[in-house]
Amino acid sequence: MKKLMLITILCLAMSAIFAQENTKLKLPAASPEAAFTQQIGTAEFKVAYARPLVRGRKIFGALVPFDSIWRTGASDCTTFSFNEEMTFGDKKFKAGKYALFTIPKATGDWTVIVNTDTTLHGTIGYDASKDIYRFTVKSQKTERFYETFTLEVNDITPRSEGSLNLMWENTRVKIPIKSAADENIALEINKRLVENKEQNADLMFQAASYYYSTNQNLRQASDWVLAAEKLDNTNLAYPNLNQKILADLKEYRPAIDAAQRAIVLAEKKNSTSTVTTLKKRIAEWQTILGEKPTPVAVETPVTKTGTMPEKPENHAGHDMSGMNMKNSEAHDMSSMKKTDAISAPDLKAQFAPVLAAYFGLKDALVADNANLAATKGKALYKALQNLETKTWTIKQRNTYDDVAKKLETDAEHISENADKIDHQREHFESLSSNLSVLTKALKINAETVYFQYCPMKKAWWMSNDKAIKNPYYGSQMLTCGSVKEVLK
Repeated sequence: MKKLMLITILCLAMSAIFAQENTKLKLPAASPEAAFTQQIGTAEFKVAYARPLVRGRKIFGALVPFDSIWRTGASDCTTFSFNEEMTFGDKKFKAGKYALFTIPKATGDWTVIVNTDTTLHGTIGYDASKDIYRFTVKSQKTERFYETFTLEVNDITPRSEGSLNLMWENTRVKIPIKSAADENIALEINKRLVENKEQNADLMFQAASYYYSTNQNLRQASDWVLAAEKLDNTNLAYPNLNQKILADLKEYRPAIDAAQRAIVLAEKKNSTSTVTTLKKRIAEWQTILGEKPTPVAVETPVTKTGTMPEKPENHAGHDMSGMNMKNSEAHDMSSMKKTDAISAPDLKAQFAPVLAAYFGLKDALVADNANLAATKGKALYKALQNLETKTWTIKQRNTYDDVAKKLETDAEHISENADKIDHQREHFESLSSNLSVLTKALKINAETVYFQYCPMKKAWWMSNDKAIKNPYYGSQMLTCGSVKEVLK
């Protein structure tokens, strides 16, 4: 009997446990876990953290107190690691895994702490004696509100630099990070080409390409690629790279010579697009040098079947006898001998809204204001759509048509990405490049335009103000750049 009662009690207990299990809901984590890996140069940079939400609370100065150590996330402590030596902040660290803590400050000067204990739950058990480095970075106010605490790696440069960005509420903190790749590449280049003087065309080309892409010692880069061309004068890539380097050095006469050598090789490969591009560049440089530009032939259009368009029928006549025109209307056709029969319109007035919107967009990116950039992008797109090209000369229309679609696409992307300023800046780079070409070719500016260059981004932009205010980095590197050309 007792045995039966015991069995009954056990059954009831198990039923109660199962009933409890069935009533539990599978709820999402209050602070979702996240992890990502980002390649920086030749290193793999990994981050693991939890992402708390604002949930209507005041964050910095309240939920996260000022002047107190913070786990920089939620749940377990935030960790980062890399598989080879990297610079974090301004200190080199060996490959390994580290814990990240911060001390937020009301003044904006945050303390960043690197600790060796990666096993902690938050700051419980934190031991300052295990800190291996502390440094200070400034916080920034963001236009965008970040509901979810976010860590990301961004602002990666060709020289393997970047930043670990911490973003929450309306605050952003950027921690500089850098791979050892640039330093290692420089050491290898120096050892093989400078010390050992290796006569290897491909090696010289690679070194020149790296120097060009990272904008360092362009004179040496040109010398190396020229030496590579002497070792192998059949490789199109060599003179093609050298013409770009020499143009950046503003050595236009040698650049023309290099481009002409590249054209010969490109024609052998039937690379018509490369030939056309190079001929256009040569014409631009000849103009800069005060020479008469070499005309660039326009490719004859082909039909869908790939055949040439048919010539007009003979019965169209050439003596005008079948056209029933009065003498006063015919004008003996002398006025039709010119290709550009319509007088040139006032392009400066037509393009004024385009340039005004562009300069407004540039200023918005300088101010790190993605919402305003989207508004200006929309205004730019509309201004481009409103251009009336029917009265333009054939040459003007052809010049504009080469870049029109690209300009509209970039402006549209910028207008549709009010929450992605990095994406806006990518399209601003392309937009600026094409609009610069158009401005120089058609002289559409009614006011002085300064063509400015960012060596970090290796990108151009136009400004109606001589002072350098970098739209690619904004407040992060506001004065990075220089004026390269002026168009009045």
